[in-house]
Amino acid sequence: MNKENENYEWDAFISHASEDKEEVVLPLFEILSKKGMKVWVDKHEIFLGDSLRRKLDEGLAKSRFGIVVLSERFFQKEWTKKELDALVSREDGKEKVILPVWHKINKPQIARHSPLLSDKIATLTKNGLVAVAEDILRAFNKELENKGVLFSNSEIHSLKEAIRYTRSREGNFYSNDPLVQVVGKLNSEEGVNMKNYNSTELSVLLKAVDENIKYLNSYDYGPLSEEIAINNKQRILVPLYGLRTKIMKEI
Repeated sequence: MNKENENYEWDAFISHASEDKEEVVLPLFEILSKKGMKVWVDKHEIFLGDSLRRKLDEGLAKSRFGIVVLSERFFQKEWTKKELDALVSREDGKEKVILPVWHKINKPQIARHSPLLSDKIATLTKNGLVAVAEDILRAFNKELENKGVLFSNSEIHSLKEAIRYTRSREGNFYSNDPLVQVVGKLNSEEGVNMKNYNSTELSVLLKAVDENIKYLNSYDYGPLSEEIAINNKQRILVPLYGLRTKIMKEI
């Protein structure tokens, strides 16, 4: 496992022209976030007083993949070209970094700007953003598997949160608590690959995930509207159900 993988904070960075933000980027960000991906997008990660250049550099450097929303507007911007150059520099012919999304643009138009990008298999916004998100997730999961990475950073975060909430409801950690060993492994470089967990550890992870699913399904959000309550619940449950499926395949 490459040591640099330890430094990834986000699953993907979305590179885009500002004109495409409202129509494509923010809705896509919401869909991917609800499906468990941790995505960097400037509206959500840059705050008053931050250095724009420094924050963008940080997002690029600490994201495993770059989702690039290609449009005519994209190729008119110097800033997006620099982001694209940074992502291209990380691809070495073996490792896929760029996940292209075509928005109101076709292959000949892209080829005029970048023959390299025009040859990459892309997903198209004309098929709907839900379909785009599914294509991105399939590519994302396939690349992780190819690298021997079966837990993404966001999934490891979800697992650690599941363990934390399970223990907070059941009591404090104790010296021979099996969860202690599992958390230690989740924090290590080897923690991204389920092949590095034995059957007992996988059972512990599955138990924590199942307990959180059961708790969340019974949780009453009180005065929140039904729509907000459902959205809040689904945002947490979807990644947990995905983790449950992954772990069950390994047991």
